[in-house]
Amino acid sequence: MENRALNEESILRTRGPHWRRLQELTAKAGHSFRKLSDEELEEFVRLYRQSSADLAFLTTHSSNESVVAYLNEVVGRAYSGLYREPYKSWGQRLLESLEVAAETVRRRRWALYVSIGLFFAAAFTTSGLLAYSDDFRVFYIPSGPMGEVFESWKSGQFEQRTDAQSAGMMFFYATNNPFVSIIANASSVVSFGVLTVVMMWQNGSMLGALGFEMAGVGKLDHLLASVAPHGVTEIGGIFMAGAGGFVLAAALIRPGRRSRAEALRIAGRDAFVLVVLSIVMTLLAAPIEGFFSFDPRIPGWLKTSVALFTLFGWLAFFIGFGRNRSVQGAESPAR
Repeated sequence: MENRALNEESILRTRGPHWRRLQELTAKAGHSFRKLSDEELEEFVRLYRQSSADLAFLTTHSSNESVVAYLNEVVGRAYSGLYREPYKSWGQRLLESLEVAAETVRRRRWALYVSIGLFFAAAFTTSGLLAYSDDFRVFYIPSGPMGEVFESWKSGQFEQRTDAQSAGMMFFYATNNPFVSIIANASSVVSFGVLTVVMMWQNGSMLGALGFEMAGVGKLDHLLASVAPHGVTEIGGIFMAGAGGFVLAAALIRPGRRSRAEALRIAGRDAFVLVVLSIVMTLLAAPIEGFFSFDPRIPGWLKTSVALFTLFGWLAFFIGFGRNRSVQGAESPAR
């Protein structure tokens, strides 16, 4: 018992300064070991190993709980600093987030194709039925306030908005459209994807009906030029919301060997990325829709040019962004 006490006292006397030094180096390193010089980093590693050995010895041989607790905290903080994920700047985190978004879209492209297919199938089906018979107008051409919107479109003219009016409309689009994205995902879970199908079909049908009406008065080009600048991004966001809903629905319908809860948890990661991407896209579209698309002073050719530039920009992002890094990451374990 006496030797044990002497060993403990010897350790406290000789190692105590080392533990305090390890504390100092841990505090100095903070979020990044780049703050330490090469000599300090080497000293940190050496002190960490010694202190870990001291903690192991004192845990089993010492009755001084306060000393053990103190050393455990010192070693624990050093461990957290040593194995902490390297500090990343906001720019690096943004870049990684964009790479995750693009990679998720590529991996879940089947769900995106279903979303796009439903939307355009609804648009062309509605347009075709209206062309076939006027009897279908009661089903697809709205009345009331929405009917007035259709009539105002057919005039082929927009009233000049003030800056305050444009800002107000931008705020409306920025608050209303992301809400649709969230609903598309939430409704998919409770309906096994049925309500997501309905949402995509309704949106496509509405555009098909408006397109038919505008074509009837010879102003389809006006509709496309006015909708396309913000529509490429906004409708693209709707496609992403639908894709997220279909990812969740697929996990519920075909969970495979997993339980539905487990399949939903795994699919939820990608669905979350898709719905966040959808919200971001609809938010980005809001200022374009508020200040640019419906401004009568802006010529149609410029609106079309912006729409094409935006379309090719999104395609390049989704098809190629981060692809090389993803391939390198997949190959690296085999080396």
